Amino acid sequence: MEREKKSLKEEILRRYGSLQRFQEVSGIPRSSVHNWVTRGVETMTVGTLYKVCAALDCPPDDFVEVYSPSGRYAELCTEEEAKLLEKFRSDPAVANAIRLLMR
Repeated sequence: MEREKKSLKEEILRRYGSLQRFQEVSGIPRSSVHNWVTRGVETMTVGTLYKVCAALDCPPDDFVEVYSPSGRYAELCTEEEAKLLEKFRSDPAVANAIRLLMR
């Protein structure tokens, strides 16, 4: 059974209290956050998804389905990005390092 995806807006509000506070702390432009909240996180680049997830302290698959039917990321990103996603999901040290770098 597929788990339900979190709402980006609800998660931002839960953790930061307002979209504006999230934008200030994360350094992500207001227009970008507005686009994701209104159009969906699928419009984000992988790098930006890392930055958002680091700011929210959560994995990318809380918001988007990151696996293709074959169990790989091939349909969603480049091979290099797929390798990074695999590391992000499976290695707590890498996930922590990415969080620190994105602050």
